[in-house]
Amino acid sequence: MLDFVWLDRDGAGYHAKTGMGVEIEWASKYSCKQCLKEVAFDFRKLLCFKAPIKLFIFDCPEQMGGKVIDSLHNCLNSFIQHTKGELYILIEFYKNKETHLYEQRSELWYVNEDGVVPKNIG
Repeated sequence: MLDFVWLDRDGAGYHAKTGMGVEIEWASKYSCKQCLKEVAFDFRKLLCFKAPIKLFIFDCPEQMGGKVIDSLHNCLNSFIQHTKGELYILIEFYKNKETHLYEQRSELWYVNEDGVVPKNIG
């Protein structure tokens, strides 16, 4: 379901719990409209996965600006099965038009209570 799952196991290896779920979507190859769909699709998988840390790494065409982050905020706001204590880490890579180098933006979201919208913390 996800691109990467970190499991915490006990010493004997019999019991495991999830430590982190990671989803990655390199969407800059798509049109702007398709990019929004692809990123939201992958992010929704992460919403449904239960883990204390959820990392989402993605890229989109630079001209998308804040549309992708706004789309992810909408996904977070409309999801009603959050679990208290979950931390969402969103990292967006984009190409700078002037330098042609990749830069990044990041956000942290922390879930304060079960079922409610998480709080943006940075």
